[in-house]
Amino acid sequence: MKQKLLPILAPLVIAVALVFGAYFYFQNWPIAHAGVYGQLKPAVTTTLNERKFTKPAASVAAVRIEDNILGAKAIMPLTVVTTDKGDNLLVLIDKKIRLPADYVPANLVDVAGFPGSQLRSEAAGKLLEMFAAAKNEGLNLTIVSAYRSYQTQVNTFNSWVASAGLKSAESFSAHPCFSQHQLGTAVDIGAVGKTTFSNGFGNTPEGIWLAANAYKFGFCLSYPAGKEAITGYSYEPWHFRYIGVNNAQAMINSGSILEEYLQKFGVW
Repeated sequence: MKQKLLPILAPLVIAVALVFGAYFYFQNWPIAHAGVYGQLKPAVTTTLNERKFTKPAASVAAVRIEDNILGAKAIMPLTVVTTDKGDNLLVLIDKKIRLPADYVPANLVDVAGFPGSQLRSEAAGKLLEMFAAAKNEGLNLTIVSAYRSYQTQVNTFNSWVASAGLKSAESFSAHPCFSQHQLGTAVDIGAVGKTTFSNGFGNTPEGIWLAANAYKFGFCLSYPAGKEAITGYSYEPWHFRYIGVNNAQAMINSGSILEEYLQKFGVW
Protein backbone atom coordinates (compact mmCIF):
# COMPACT_ATOMS: atom_id res chain seq x y z
CA MET A 1 0.00 0.00 0.00
CA LYS A 2 2.80 2.46 0.96
CA GLN A 3 4.58 1.81 -2.32
CA LYS A 4 1.39 2.59 -4.24
CA LEU A 5 0.84 5.87 -2.35
CA LEU A 6 4.33 7.23 -2.82
CA PRO A 7 3.94 8.16 -6.52
CA ILE A 8 0.75 10.07 -5.57
CA LEU A 9 1.94 11.81 -2.39
CA ALA A 10 5.36 12.92 -3.62
CA PRO A 11 4.06 15.31 -6.34
CA LEU A 12 1.40 16.62 -3.91
CA VAL A 13 4.01 17.47 -1.26
CA ILE A 14 6.19 19.22 -3.86
CA ALA A 15 3.21 21.25 -5.14
CA VAL A 16 2.27 22.39 -1.63
CA ALA A 17 5.87 23.42 -0.94
CA LEU A 18 6.00 25.45 -4.17
CA VAL A 19 2.74 27.26 -3.33
CA PHE A 20 3.91 28.25 0.16
CA GLY A 21 7.32 29.26 -1.17
CA ALA A 22 5.78 31.53 -3.80
CA TYR A 23 3.43 33.07 -1.20
CA PHE A 24 6.20 34.04 1.20
CA TYR A 25 8.41 35.30 -1.63
CA PHE A 26 5.80 37.74 -2.94
CA GLN A 27 4.83 38.83 0.58
CA ASN A 28 8.38 39.92 1.24
CA TRP A 29 9.31 41.12 -2.27
CA PRO A 30 8.39 44.79 -1.61
CA ILE A 31 10.68 44.98 1.40
CA ALA A 32 13.60 43.45 -0.43
CA HIS A 33 13.17 45.72 -3.44
CA ALA A 34 11.98 48.99 -1.84
CA GLY A 35 15.45 50.49 -2.00
CA VAL A 36 15.95 49.38 -5.61
CA TYR A 37 12.93 51.23 -6.90
CA GLY A 38 13.39 54.21 -4.60
CA GLN A 39 9.77 54.43 -3.55
CA LEU A 40 10.60 54.47 0.14
CA LYS A 41 14.02 55.32 1.49
CA PRO A 42 13.64 55.73 5.25
CA ALA A 43 16.73 56.56 7.21
CA VAL A 44 15.50 55.55 10.67
CA THR A 45 12.33 54.07 12.08
CA THR A 46 10.92 54.24 15.58
CA THR A 47 7.50 53.40 16.96
CA LEU A 48 4.57 55.65 17.73
CA ASN A 49 4.94 54.66 21.36
CA GLU A 50 8.07 56.78 21.59
CA ARG A 51 7.16 59.81 23.67
CA LYS A 52 10.53 60.96 24.95
CA PHE A 53 11.60 64.27 23.51
CA THR A 54 15.23 63.32 23.13
CA LYS A 55 16.97 62.18 19.98
CA PRO A 56 16.10 58.48 19.69
CA ALA A 57 18.61 55.71 19.28
CA ALA A 58 18.70 54.91 15.59
CA SER A 59 17.60 51.50 14.42
CA VAL A 60 17.52 51.05 10.67
CA ALA A 61 14.56 49.08 9.34
CA ALA A 62 12.88 48.50 6.01
CA VAL A 63 9.40 49.86 5.39
CA ARG A 64 7.05 47.69 3.42
CA ILE A 65 5.27 49.30 0.47
CA GLU A 66 1.50 48.88 0.46
CA ASP A 67 -0.56 49.40 -2.68
CA ASN A 68 -3.78 50.51 -1.06
CA ILE A 69 -2.95 54.11 -0.15
CA LEU A 70 -2.10 56.87 -2.60
CA GLY A 71 0.13 55.37 -5.22
CA ALA A 72 2.00 52.68 -3.30
CA LYS A 73 3.74 55.15 -1.00
CA ALA A 74 2.12 54.27 2.30
CA ILE A 75 3.89 53.58 5.57
CA MET A 76 2.86 50.70 7.78
CA PRO A 77 0.81 51.63 10.86
CA LEU A 78 2.89 52.03 14.02
CA THR A 79 5.99 52.82 11.97
CA VAL A 80 7.67 56.22 12.12
CA VAL A 81 10.25 57.31 9.57
CA THR A 82 12.93 59.91 10.27
CA THR A 83 13.67 61.80 7.08
CA ASP A 84 16.92 63.50 6.11
CA LYS A 85 15.21 65.56 3.37
CA GLY A 86 14.06 68.51 5.47
CA ASP A 87 15.51 71.08 3.07
CA ASN A 88 13.34 69.82 0.20
CA LEU A 89 10.24 72.00 -0.22
CA LEU A 90 8.17 68.87 -0.88
CA VAL A 91 9.25 66.84 2.13
CA LEU A 92 6.30 65.18 3.86
CA ILE A 93 6.14 65.75 7.61
CA ASP A 94 3.15 64.31 9.44
CA LYS A 95 2.36 61.96 12.31
CA LYS A 96 4.36 59.13 10.72
CA ILE A 97 7.29 61.05 9.26
CA ARG A 98 9.55 63.15 11.45
CA LEU A 99 12.63 65.32 11.32
CA PRO A 100 15.80 64.63 13.33
CA ALA A 101 15.87 66.51 16.63
CA ASP A 102 18.98 68.41 15.54
CA TYR A 103 17.57 69.46 12.16
CA VAL A 104 17.85 73.20 11.46
CA PRO A 105 16.71 74.45 8.03
CA ALA A 106 19.15 76.10 5.67
CA ASN A 107 18.92 79.82 4.88
CA LEU A 108 16.85 80.88 7.87
CA VAL A 109 16.33 84.66 7.88
CA ASP A 110 14.50 87.16 10.03
CA VAL A 111 11.24 88.18 8.39
CA ALA A 112 11.47 91.93 7.80
CA GLY A 113 9.04 93.87 9.96
CA PHE A 114 8.30 90.92 12.25
CA PRO A 115 10.92 90.78 15.03
CA GLY A 116 11.51 87.29 16.40
CA SER A 117 10.00 85.55 13.37
CA GLN A 118 12.20 83.49 11.07
CA LEU A 119 11.57 81.55 7.86
CA ARG A 120 13.70 80.19 5.08
CA SER A 121 14.66 83.08 2.81
CA GLU A 122 12.49 82.07 -0.16
CA ALA A 123 9.44 81.55 2.03
CA ALA A 124 10.04 84.83 3.86
CA GLY A 125 10.18 86.79 0.61
CA LYS A 126 6.97 85.26 -0.73
CA LEU A 127 5.21 85.78 2.59
CA LEU A 128 5.97 89.50 2.49
CA GLU A 129 4.72 89.65 -1.11
CA MET A 130 1.49 87.99 0.00
CA PHE A 131 1.05 90.35 2.94
CA ALA A 132 1.58 93.33 0.61
CA ALA A 133 -1.02 92.01 -1.84
CA ALA A 134 -3.52 91.57 0.98
CA LYS A 135 -2.81 95.05 2.28
CA ASN A 136 -3.59 96.48 -1.16
CA GLU A 137 -7.07 95.06 -0.63
CA GLY A 138 -7.39 96.57 2.83
CA LEU A 139 -6.41 93.47 4.82
CA ASN A 140 -3.67 93.62 7.46
CA LEU A 141 -2.07 90.23 8.00
CA THR A 142 0.53 89.36 10.61
CA ILE A 143 2.74 86.47 11.71
CA VAL A 144 1.58 84.65 14.83
CA SER A 145 4.23 81.92 14.73
CA ALA A 146 6.87 80.98 12.16
CA TYR A 147 9.99 78.77 12.51
CA ARG A 148 10.18 76.75 15.72
CA SER A 149 13.25 74.83 16.77
CA TYR A 150 13.03 71.35 18.24
CA GLN A 151 13.32 72.75 21.76
CA THR A 152 10.69 75.42 21.13
CA GLN A 153 8.31 72.71 19.95
CA VAL A 154 9.09 70.67 23.08
CA ASN A 155 8.00 73.64 25.18
CA THR A 156 4.97 74.35 23.01
CA PHE A 157 3.69 70.78 23.02
CA ASN A 158 4.30 70.28 26.73
CA SER A 159 2.42 73.50 27.45
CA TRP A 160 -0.61 72.30 25.51
CA VAL A 161 -0.48 68.88 27.20
CA ALA A 162 -0.43 70.58 30.59
CA SER A 163 -3.46 72.72 29.78
CA ALA A 164 -5.54 70.44 27.56
CA GLY A 165 -4.33 66.89 28.24
CA LEU A 166 -2.33 64.61 25.95
CA LYS A 167 -5.16 63.29 23.76
CA SER A 168 -6.60 66.72 23.08
CA ALA A 169 -3.17 68.29 22.52
CA GLU A 170 -2.29 65.66 19.92
CA SER A 171 -5.29 66.70 17.84
CA PHE A 172 -3.97 70.21 17.23
CA SER A 173 -0.31 70.31 18.27
CA ALA A 174 2.58 68.27 16.89
CA HIS A 175 5.03 66.26 18.93
CA PRO A 176 8.58 67.62 18.72
CA CYS A 177 10.27 66.59 15.44
CA PHE A 178 6.83 66.13 13.84
CA SER A 179 6.05 69.83 13.40
CA GLN A 180 6.02 71.56 10.01
CA HIS A 181 7.23 74.67 11.83
CA GLN A 182 10.66 73.05 12.28
CA LEU A 183 11.02 73.12 8.48
CA GLY A 184 11.17 76.91 8.44
CA THR A 185 8.49 77.02 5.74
CA ALA A 186 5.33 76.90 7.87
CA VAL A 187 3.68 79.96 9.34
CA ASP A 188 0.63 80.68 11.46
CA ILE A 189 -1.03 83.80 10.08
CA GLY A 190 -3.39 86.16 11.84
CA ALA A 191 -5.13 89.46 11.28
CA VAL A 192 -3.90 92.56 13.07
CA GLY A 193 -6.13 93.30 16.06
CA LYS A 194 -8.13 90.05 15.82
CA THR A 195 -8.18 86.84 17.83
CA THR A 196 -5.57 84.26 16.86
CA PHE A 197 -5.77 80.46 16.74
CA SER A 198 -9.52 80.49 16.23
CA ASN A 199 -11.51 78.43 13.73
CA GLY A 200 -13.51 81.60 13.18
CA PHE A 201 -10.48 83.07 11.42
CA GLY A 202 -11.48 81.09 8.35
CA ASN A 203 -14.68 83.14 8.10
CA THR A 204 -13.02 86.54 8.42
CA PRO A 205 -12.17 88.60 5.33
CA GLU A 206 -8.50 87.82 5.97
CA GLY A 207 -9.07 84.08 6.30
CA ILE A 208 -11.27 83.97 3.22
CA TRP A 209 -8.69 85.92 1.20
CA LEU A 210 -5.88 83.61 2.28
CA ALA A 211 -7.85 80.48 1.41
CA ALA A 212 -8.47 81.85 -2.07
CA ASN A 213 -5.09 83.45 -2.80
CA ALA A 214 -2.27 81.93 -0.71
CA TYR A 215 -1.37 79.36 -3.37
CA LYS A 216 -0.52 82.19 -5.80
CA PHE A 217 2.43 82.95 -3.51
CA GLY A 218 3.39 79.31 -2.92
CA PHE A 219 1.55 78.79 0.39
CA CYS A 220 -0.96 76.01 1.05
CA LEU A 221 -3.35 75.41 3.92
CA SER A 222 -1.97 72.42 5.81
CA TYR A 223 -5.00 71.34 7.81
CA PRO A 224 -8.31 72.07 6.06
CA ALA A 225 -11.76 71.50 7.53
CA GLY A 226 -13.26 68.05 7.12
CA LYS A 227 -9.89 66.41 6.40
CA GLU A 228 -8.92 65.47 9.94
CA ALA A 229 -8.91 61.75 9.13
CA ILE A 230 -6.27 62.40 6.47
CA THR A 231 -4.08 65.01 8.16
CA GLY A 232 -4.39 63.76 11.74
CA TYR A 233 -5.00 67.32 12.94
CA SER A 234 -8.05 69.46 13.51
CA TYR A 235 -8.95 72.35 11.20
CA GLU A 236 -6.44 75.23 11.34
CA PRO A 237 -7.40 78.06 8.95
CA TRP A 238 -4.31 80.01 10.01
CA HIS A 239 -1.60 77.38 9.34
CA PHE A 240 0.04 77.65 5.92
CA ARG A 241 3.12 75.98 4.51
CA TYR A 242 5.29 77.23 1.66
CA ILE A 243 6.00 74.66 -1.07
CA GLY A 244 6.82 76.99 -3.97
CA VAL A 245 4.54 78.76 -6.43
CA ASN A 246 4.63 76.09 -9.15
CA ASN A 247 4.09 73.27 -6.66
CA ALA A 248 1.21 75.09 -4.99
CA GLN A 249 -0.47 75.67 -8.35
CA ALA A 250 -0.01 72.00 -9.23
CA MET A 251 -1.55 70.99 -5.91
CA ILE A 252 -4.60 73.19 -6.53
CA ASN A 253 -4.96 71.78 -10.05
CA SER A 254 -4.81 68.23 -8.70
CA GLY A 255 -7.72 68.81 -6.34
CA SER A 256 -5.67 67.36 -3.47
CA ILE A 257 -5.01 68.78 -0.05
CA LEU A 258 -1.37 69.22 0.99
CA GLU A 259 -1.06 65.89 2.82
CA GLU A 260 -2.44 63.97 -0.15
CA TYR A 261 -0.31 65.87 -2.66
CA LEU A 262 2.92 65.27 -0.74
CA GLN A 263 2.09 61.59 -0.26
CA LYS A 264 1.85 61.33 -4.05
CA PHE A 265 4.59 63.68 -5.20
CA GLY A 266 6.67 64.53 -2.13
CA VAL A 267 9.78 62.98 -0.60
CA TRP A 268 10.76 61.59 2.79
